[in-house]
Amino acid sequence: MFKLLILILALCPSAIDSSFQYFNMVEQWPGGYCQFHRCRRVPWPNDFTIHGLWPANHTGTVENCKKTGFAPIQDENKFKQLDSIWPNLDQPRPEYDRLGSRVLAQSFWGHEWNKHGTCSENMYNQTQYFDLAIKLKNRYNLLSILEQGGLSRGHSHELSDVNSTIWRTTHGTPDLKCLNDARVHRNVPVLQEIGICYRPSKNRSGQVSFSVINCPHSRTRTCYRGLGNGKIVFP
Repeated sequence: MFKLLILILALCPSAIDSSFQYFNMVEQWPGGYCQFHRCRRVPWPNDFTIHGLWPANHTGTVENCKKTGFAPIQDENKFKQLDSIWPNLDQPRPEYDRLGSRVLAQSFWGHEWNKHGTCSENMYNQTQYFDLAIKLKNRYNLLSILEQGGLSRGHSHELSDVNSTIWRTTHGTPDLKCLNDARVHRNVPVLQEIGICYRPSKNRSGQVSFSVINCPHSRTRTCYRGLGNGKIVFP
């Protein structure tokens, strides 16, 4: 019996020993973000893009740990990959042969690493952090999930339908963020961001896996503001 218990413990995943308990993989919808911000990235990407990978615990997001500062990414392929799925919407598309343009493009990544990424540095260095963000981004295609669930762009939808559509695929309650303004869509909240929360765990051999959980600190309350009456616009 004792040997069996040892075997079970060895095979079962255990919690990660770290300053955070889960990651919030936050993706933004350019069609929503750019209605409220002066986006200089034109044309806007036609897909959800990464806002950030945020370590958090059950008391809130862990921020500004300020350990190792951001080191500009030198690898050309990694730069282009990140610029495709993690663009700085507030800046023009970078000209890859101009140093100043490349530095400006990386300012967003630097901000996210310094504010959020450093708080997971006991598990991931900068390179590993961005690789993990790419991996988690590619796990789910949020645009396909919404469209295949009948939630088409350019229309308003019940907030409950948005939540349940995402849950059916990820099996976790998402973290939604909306913005509203009386001058935009008659003050009906506009979808800006979707976060998927992942809890890391590792087995006895040290292999880390990520399981989707219900986001403990959802910003979904922002989607009830304005005159939506339970509906939000997916522009």
